[in-house]
Formats: sequence, structure tokens, C-alpha cells
Amino acid sequence: MNVTFTGKIIAAGQVQSGTSQNGTQWSSCEYVIEELNQQYPARAVIQVYGSDKLQQFNIQVGEIITAHIGLKAHQSKDGRWFNQLDCWKVQRPTAQPQQMQQGQVYASQVGQNYQQGAQQGFQQNPPQPAPIQQQMQNFPPQVDANGQPIQQQAQYGGQQGNLPFPANN
Repeated sequence: MNVTFTGKIIAAGQVQSGTSQNGTQWSSCEYVIEELNQQYPARAVIQVYGSDKLQQFNIQVGEIITAHIGLKAHQSKDGRWFNQLDCWKVQRPTAQPQQMQQGQVYASQVGQNYQQGAQQGFQQNPPQPAPIQQQMQNFPPQVDANGQPIQQQAQYGGQQGNLPFPANN
């Protein structure tokens, strides 16, 4: 299963290396990536395998990346299952990382588009909604000398005779 995760690298482990059972050299490194702009950001530990990918990706703590991840499940010798998140591709945003963190990636473009729209005849000040006319309502409800509410005439729909239910007179 493949997924993408965009976030900030908040930690990096040491590069691990060794030789497999068939004599092949291997190297890997783990990184902690944290989701951006969330009240409770999700975090995940991703692994990059292979010295060629480690050099190609050159992931640094503090940078924002989109990691393409392959999810794999493995069973350990004691029968327990665990997940492995293998990063096979890294993309970096075209905007500056600080702008992305502040949610201002497209702020300059939006401003330019707004100015262009104004030059093309759009109104710079958007129309304001018409004020809501206040309905004649007595609040709090009027009560008689005994504390009973005084019934008021309905102000909706016209005549009482056209109601779909019997009116209490």
C-alpha cells in the first residue's frame, strides 16, 4: 500500500549499515515526520533504505517534504506484527518552507489576482448584504396581571383561515 505524507522532519536517526545474509551491503536511516498546520499533528517514523537513496534524498531536520511511503507489515519471531514505512520518493515544495508553515504559500499570488480582477472591472469592495429588517416582536413576551402570556397575532402568511390546522380562537 502506498501513501503520501507531507510534513516537517523533526528528528533523524543515525545511519545504520551492515551486510545481509546473502552478503549484500545495506544502509538505512529513520526520520520522524510531523503533519503541518494541525491542532494535534500526527507523527510517523519513516525509513529510507539504500545509500543511493540516502544521498539522493539528503533529508535534513527542519525541512518540509512530501514523502511517498510504502506500508508493509511484518511478523516478528514471537508472532507479533509491526508496520514498516519505507520512503521510496521525496518531493520538496516549490515555495519557501517558512511560508508553508505560516500558511502563506499563495498569499502573494492571491493579492496579484485580486488586483488584476480590480483592473478588469471587478469591485474592490465586495457588496455588503442588505440589513436584515427587524420583525415586530415583543420580547420578553407580554403577560397579563395573572402572569399568563398575552396571545399575539401571527405576522406570517396572512389570514388565519388559511392555516392547515384548526386555529385556537
